[in-house]
Amino acid sequence: MPIEGRRKKSKGPDKGAFYCTFILICIPMALFCVFVMPPVIVRAGVIVLIPPIYLTTFSLVVLVIAGTIDPGTLPRGSSSFGDDAELPKKTVDIKGKQVTIRWCTTCNILRPPRASHCSDCDRCVENFDHHCPWVGNCIGRRNYRFFVFFVVSTTLLSVYIFVVSVVRLVWSSQGSENFATTLLESPMPLILAIYCFFIFWSVGGLASYHHYLILIGVTTHEDIKGAFNKMKSPYSSSSKLRNLINLYFAPLFVSYKKEEDIIGDIEAAGNITDDDDNNHDNVDPADTDADNDDDDDDDDYHARNRSNRIGWLQPLQQQQAYEPV
Repeated sequence: MPIEGRRKKSKGPDKGAFYCTFILICIPMALFCVFVMPPVIVRAGVIVLIPPIYLTTFSLVVLVIAGTIDPGTLPRGSSSFGDDAELPKKTVDIKGKQVTIRWCTTCNILRPPRASHCSDCDRCVENFDHHCPWVGNCIGRRNYRFFVFFVVSTTLLSVYIFVVSVVRLVWSSQGSENFATTLLESPMPLILAIYCFFIFWSVGGLASYHHYLILIGVTTHEDIKGAFNKMKSPYSSSSKLRNLINLYFAPLFVSYKKEEDIIGDIEAAGNITDDDDNNHDNVDPADTDADNDDDDDDDDYHARNRSNRIGWLQPLQQQQAYEPV
């Protein structure tokens, strides 16, 4: 029988890591504009300032969004099971593949497919990808696209600064007989080129890896566990292109902040039977519309997405029908 559980306060995002990443972008960009760009502007014009300013602004904006937005936190349940009780779990069919969903003893909920508990933030997150130490937040269903935007824009910015710094270094060395003297007089282009070289290989590799995961419809968490090594992911759309479109252009998923939000949705929608639950496979609505040429508007999209999540997020009194399997 369930007993009243003790709620553990969520740690939430790591603000220190977030500020550190913010500084690691702003300081090199400021040094670049002050010590590298002036001679380049004289030769090429102020138009060369447009790409770095745009990429820096965009990178910082999506960093703020990814680091502060709710990643898809699942509200905690109000009850838990005793130490000797057998925890409930359920096997559901998702596009012909059997997926087991399990009970989270910390959040006291039956986790939906693809959800996982983040030990760093102490919360269950929908479509959990990973906890990013540089963003200082979990990366999940609601902020994954902004994380991808961040790594892509940062990669492009590092490439631009690297190329311009190398060009500035070459220009400076042309009028000098000693290259070492040139470096001593103006070391900043070389420093920034080395810095951006390492940024490119680390962040650029991360951007490439995540686009590979997007194309095959797998999260980082699933890839590390090897969940779909020998089969196609049931969460992948009909094509790789649609997977990319879903990430970049699908409307933002609604957020559950409190358990009361879920209870209100349940009362409005009525009781959800066990047969209905099998249809709530937590696959993105855009995936299920692969064979339908008609596009729903944003309101219908949000409403369908929210109703599809109700079955997984019911309070314990609604989940008693889930017997251990």
